Amino acid sequence: MKFLKQMYDDLEDVHARFVGFSSSITRYDFAIFSVPFFTKPLVVCLQTSCSTLLDIKDLDDRHYLQKAFQIESNEQTAELIQFFKIELNK
Repeated sequence: MKFLKQMYDDLEDVHARFVGFSSSITRYDFAIFSVPFFTKPLVVCLQTSCSTLLDIKDLDDRHYLQKAFQIESNEQTAELIQFFKIELNK
């Protein structure tokens, strides 16, 4: 077996926020890890295990959010954009 070259090994004190909310469409449960990884917080959907590095600029691209969290509905995407615009500024 070839030797694997280690790229990085950082130890961080991570703060996690667990946020759940519901809308007229569905329920959402997310974990937001505040220590930025490559300058962005890690966001994990606790229902689907989908995750992405996400910041405010990414919210301008609705297709990115739809692909990251496997969302088909434009209405759900709009709800998440509204939610993350508030939550990622905290």
